[in-house]
Amino acid sequence: HALPISLKKSYKGEFLLNRSSANLQMSHFSEALKDAEKLLKNEPENSGAWLIKGKCLRKLRKPFRKQAFENSIKFQEKYISLLEDEDETKTKK
Repeated sequence: HALPISLKKSYKGEFLLNRSSANLQMSHFSEALKDAEKLLKNEPENSGAWLIKGKCLRKLRKPFRKQAFENSIKFQEKYISLLEDEDETKTKK
């Protein structure tokens, strides 16, 4: 059975993120950066890929690392509590 295209992209994204992370841990910064950038072309809001890109740029002493770290923070998943009452959050502000 063939996988749907969206599922293939998801698997490819996970693969690229994992390989990029492994290359970063082994100090293969150029290879890690290439995979992170490939992933960001398809998933520009992938916080993990931005973080890896920032770390690689820092190790390679290249520009734009600050922007990469800022994007990593910007695109982090934000969890919403279903238990929190909306009226309570308004009064806390």
